[in-house]
Amino acid sequence: MSTDKFGRYRPIVAAQRTFFTAPLNNLNMSRKRIQQLGDPELDHDAANKKYVMETTNRLSEDITALEKKILLQLDRKIIEAGQHVDSLYAQTVQMVEGALNICVTKNEMNHKIDEIVNTFNTNINVVRNDLTTMIKENASVNELNQAKNRFDSRFKKLDTKIDNILSEIKTSLPQPSP
Repeated sequence: MSTDKFGRYRPIVAAQRTFFTAPLNNLNMSRKRIQQLGDPELDHDAANKKYVMETTNRLSEDITALEKKILLQLDRKIIEAGQHVDSLYAQTVQMVEGALNICVTKNEMNHKIDEIVNTFNTNINVVRNDLTTMIKENASVNELNQAKNRFDSRFKKLDTKIDNILSEIKTSLPQPSP
């Protein structure tokens, strides 16, 4: 910590820079600073020091609870996404099987099935790996929100691609004769 010309303590500039971008890191730094270094003014007043420590601990608990809540939401989102992809995959396979029963070249249909399966697997794995990495690295709340946003946008793109493949399969099927 540094002091100004009147001897008052001033916070570290880096802490000010990171406050808006990483509130969790800033809080941890503040808590550590209070616990390890202490503040000369607070040392004279035990009641104030106790109050600061209690407030710091309560803030820490609140942030931990918030992180757990976000992680649970992400876990639910991963499960929902997996179920959604499984459901879309099952529908597509049913359509393809139906198309195979009507006169369509098996090679073309097999190629389409492979394309669908590969797209699903690639997208689902990329998203799950991103989120798992974020969670393993004890990401801050801001980083978890960014991961969730990337997750949502990837699945919107995946949905669009699936819809395109399904409509392409529908239009490429020969129309049954009346």
